[in-house]
Amino acid sequence: MDFWTSFPYWGILLLIGINTWLVIRRDIEVEEREGAELDH
Repeated sequence: MDFWTSFPYWGILLLIGINTWLVIRRDIEVEEREGAELDH
């Protein structure tokens, strides 16, 4: 497979990976914040 023909496929995988990583990181940050401030 040529690089440019497989590029869209790898781009989709990369976007999914980045999206998943950002969601996991945000969930961890939210959990840490909720433990620190529970005044709402």
